[in-house]
Amino acid sequence: MPDFAVFPETTEEVQEIVSLANQYIIPIVPFAGGSGLGITAPSGGIILDLKKLDRIIDIDEISHTVTVEAGIYVFHKFSLDS
Repeated sequence: MPDFAVFPETTEEVQEIVSLANQYIIPIVPFAGGSGLGITAPSGGIILDLKKLDRIIDIDEISHTVTVEAGIYVFHKFSLDS
């Protein structure tokens, strides 16, 4: 079981969490889209749940690519108008 579960909403919050974990030598297990077989923290530590990082950063219609944050699900629906 993890010692902590954290739910950052910004990349700055992720940076702060990683910095603190590094300072106190606490392992981090990231969790994002939920497409894996499950998450565990084999030695305790921090579960870093990235689901709230769910913004679309860029849509490139020419190369047909989308840049997203870690919490976007594979089947996330979005509109080019938004």
